[in-house]
Amino acid sequence: MYESGTDPLEFNFVPFPIESPGSLQNYLPLEIPCLTTVCETWNREKIAVLEKLGYRVDVLFEREKKQITGLDIRNRIIDEDSSWQTMVPPAAERAIVNLDLRSRLLRLRTTIE
Repeated sequence: MYESGTDPLEFNFVPFPIESPGSLQNYLPLEIPCLTTVCETWNREKIAVLEKLGYRVDVLFEREKKQITGLDIRNRIIDEDSSWQTMVPPAAERAIVNLDLRSRLLRLRTTIE
């Protein structure tokens, strides 16, 4: 959000226990709109749950099918295919490089195999 130019005072993050809908109001008043994306069936189910509870839900965008998956990105990082850098936002790219995610992924791969 910072990189998009959004003022940090304009948004906040709170716990969002969607798996326990009855407890959502402990964290998020009904007056606060919920923002979501629609990428799969679960997103539509989540919207239905929230609207049934009385929340207003704003869909930021809809996508029929995931074009890029986390697995695709992780495999490209492991394979040292730099095209992964165009698949993530700049902040994610910096974090992946700064945290040396490739080394971590390689260690995980050897642990699993």
